[in-house]
Amino acid sequence: MSLPDYADGLVKIAMGWLGWDLDKAMRSDCLAIQIGYEGRSDMLAAIFGGEKKPEELPAFGPGMMGKRGAA
Repeated sequence: MSLPDYADGLVKIAMGWLGWDLDKAMRSDCLAIQIGYEGRSDMLAAIFGGEKKPEELPAFGPGMMGKRGAA
C-alpha cells in the first residue's frame, strides 16, 4: 500500500466513522485516528451486539515512504 493510499484510508475513517471534519482529520495523528476507530467499533458492538470486526489498516512502516506514487 502506498503512502497516499494509507493517508486516504485514515481520512476516510476519520471523516466517515468518527464524524470529524476534513481539517481535524488532516491535523490528527495517525495513531489518534486508529484509536478513535477502535473506540467507535467497541461502542457499536456494545450497543448493537455482535463481534467486533474492524477493517484493519496496515502498520505504517519506514518502507512506505519510498513507495510514494507506486501502484
